Amino acid sequence: MVNQPFFIPSLLISLIAITLVLGFIPRNRWYGIRTAQTLSDERIWYRSNRFGGWAFLLSGMIYFAVAKMIPAPKRPASDLALWGLHLCAFLLPLVTSVVVTLRYVKGLAKQL
Repeated sequence: MVNQPFFIPSLLISLIAITLVLGFIPRNRWYGIRTAQTLSDERIWYRSNRFGGWAFLLSGMIYFAVAKMIPAPKRPASDLALWGLHLCAFLLPLVTSVVVTLRYVKGLAKQL
């Protein structure tokens, strides 16, 4: 599975997401879900990062599941369609996680 095209990026995103879920990352300007709302309120920071962490962890798990069920060939040029499937399985959940998390932050900022 390590030889799948997006295994390493998915693994890194998942590891980063775990630290967010566990609340290990204090408010800062370099790491985490950084918006004006999250940087202005510690409660919003931790809740948003926990939510975003779960969303990013789920996106990594989706890619791992696709890579396990439909492995890509060792040489991407040998099957471009399959490589494209892996690209979509990596990017679509990741982009969805970003969009959903930003919406969550906006809703949370309005509540608090």
